[in-house]
Amino acid sequence: MRAVVRSSQALAFLLLCGCPDPGKLRDGTDWSAIGREIIEMAREDQDVRRELVARLRQSGGASAPDDLARRMAEVDARNIARLKVIVARNGWPAANLVGEQAAGAAWLLVQHADREPEFQADILKRMETLLPSGGVSRRDFALLTDRVLVNRGEPQVYGTQYEAVTIGGIVHFGPKTPIRDAGNLDARRTGMGLSPHDRYVADLREMLGVPDGAPPLPSR
Repeated sequence: MRAVVRSSQALAFLLLCGCPDPGKLRDGTDWSAIGREIIEMAREDQDVRRELVARLRQSGGASAPDDLARRMAEVDARNIARLKVIVARNGWPAANLVGEQAAGAAWLLVQHADREPEFQADILKRMETLLPSGGVSRRDFALLTDRVLVNRGEPQVYGTQYEAVTIGGIVHFGPKTPIRDAGNLDARRTGMGLSPHDRYVADLREMLGVPDGAPPLPSR
């Protein structure tokens, strides 16, 4: 039996920072209100995931409890439906419009929209156009890049997407898809504001409770 128990970014925790309130622009868009709404959506996203992590640790992590898995899916679907409306009406909530806190919260919601891969890919293109101006975080862009690639079954660029699965009662751990050009991985990560890969993986293992000596994921 193969059961997915934990995923690196599906259970990621967002560190929200305090940033200036950009307020209302000349076109009448109340970005301040939009930013607050997005932050509240991300809070709900994180609340259910914190509860899921706690329950997994208590139970040994064989599988996600049905009630929480169902509630997380409902929260994600509701958040993405609303975010789609916001983006369609106003464009991507970039940091210069809603502040870094809300921009990071919006990215987090998209990162968890794995049931909407076309939406994720569309947002990635929007974010790419905002990179030169600093409207989006390089780190967030790198993480979403890997997310989109993994959801297509393609190799990762930055080595950010890992998971732990239980197979025959044994937890296996590793990247969801292979990592491109592993020899230059840390150089790419540094350029996007990411920590060294070894440290990142060690932090993930600790956060997800992966036991020492966990075997790698089977080849796919």
